[in-house]
Amino acid sequence: MEENREYYTRNSKTRYLTKEQNLQLYYDQLTYKDILLQNMKERPSEHPGALLLDSSLISATKNKNYNIKIVQCGDYFQIYKFKNEKIIQDKSLECDIKKVDTEYLHKKENNDIQDKIIDFKNIQRSKINLQRLVKSNEEIFKTFITLTFAENITDIEYANKKFHTWRTKVQAIKKNFLYVCVPEFQKRGAVHYHLLTNLDIKESSDIIIPQKGKRKQYDIKYWSYGFSSVFPMKDINVVGYISKYMTKDIDNRLWGKRRYLYSHKLKHPSIVYLNLNNLSDFSKYIDILNYDITYSNNYLTKFNEFIEFTEYRKR
Repeated sequence: MEENREYYTRNSKTRYLTKEQNLQLYYDQLTYKDILLQNMKERPSEHPGALLLDSSLISATKNKNYNIKIVQCGDYFQIYKFKNEKIIQDKSLECDIKKVDTEYLHKKENNDIQDKIIDFKNIQRSKINLQRLVKSNEEIFKTFITLTFAENITDIEYANKKFHTWRTKVQAIKKNFLYVCVPEFQKRGAVHYHLLTNLDIKESSDIIIPQKGKRKQYDIKYWSYGFSSVFPMKDINVVGYISKYMTKDIDNRLWGKRRYLYSHKLKHPSIVYLNLNNLSDFSKYIDILNYDITYSNNYLTKFNEFIEFTEYRKR
């Protein structure tokens, strides 16, 4: 037996650690001498090193084979079905838009074409992540708010500071204030903000006030930098609205900046990986198939991989 050799099971999902790895793992609990003595007492006829390959010391890897990826956004289930099995090592491998944007800041020295390709991918990813966030919290949004500047404020960092000042004042009155906010640019170049919030017009009369001389049109307090408007989201398709309107101007002017802002207390999408060859995973997948289909599409990735995409929603 070679001491430094690694041994694997037939399916390669479980790894037998080497002698050195096992000693490192159990060093704080038992010295190597204690391990040998314990081994000789339990199995005196065997080689002392046999303990190091005992099934009790097998360390399972984090690898998981899957052919279904499910992104749950509240009552929505986005299912990606792959023709061939894939392997994931850790959930942290899933895309994190903040990490992507940070990494992008270090790509300034790339040529213009490469920068445009990378930024386009980040913009598309931002739109998808924003839509998922809204779907995860669809039931809480009551109002659509627009905040504009009277002056031609084009500096996004300066504008965001003013936005955060306003948000802090609102949260001082409404402790449970929740929102999703998209900064956009008007034709003149000025920054303005669109928000979905959980503020109810009838229940928030202390902060949402009628516009002077106008019926059923409202302003919101503490936005002293320009103009505001508040509209109820009743009878409005929130998801459709955010998909078609709030994401239309996520563009290159937000390069290296946060493309949308949101409350940290919002619910976030969750991701599950299933293998249909596993009975337990298969039963979970079947349960979702009983929901209503809202959208479906088949497409090829840049690696020529065929994917079936279907979105379901609970009845």
